[in-house]
Amino acid sequence: MRRLTRLFPLPALLLVACQAPPAGGGSSSMAAPDSSALAAASDSIRSLDRRWVQMVADHDTAGVVSMYAADGRVMPPDAPAAIGLDAIRSVWSGMLALPSLTFGPDVIKVAASGDMAYDIGHATIEMPASDGSTRQVDGKYVVIWVKRNGQWKAMVDMFSFNQPGS
Repeated sequence: MRRLTRLFPLPALLLVACQAPPAGGGSSSMAAPDSSALAAASDSIRSLDRRWVQMVADHDTAGVVSMYAADGRVMPPDAPAAIGLDAIRSVWSGMLALPSLTFGPDVIKVAASGDMAYDIGHATIEMPASDGSTRQVDGKYVVIWVKRNGQWKAMVDMFSFNQPGS
């Protein structure tokens, strides 16, 4: 029992040391952004989502593609991943031919590092039906954002439908 009593201060000292400022009393150049910076990043992504929805409504393929990182990918249901801007352009050209596509974020979470985030949301698509009419299909998506050269870019965009066979 005496041995445990002598060892107890060690974990406490390690915990304190891990939270101590860097040597020299200065702050680390790799310090995580404060909560206001993370909130501002979340607001930026929410604003990008609104712009993205508007570009979709305007059938602006070039604008939509500009939302992605050069090495980004779109992962549509029942299809291979589209990697790179040319492949992403091809996917979005087809999606922008749909009668209607809207989406919006439900959750935006920015990593403590401030350079990566995810955006989980809902989508509604009008798709042509076999009888020539259109039908509404609800779905969901997740976008992983990365901050490069001071700009947020979509790195991974994956979506699926709530109805089987859509």
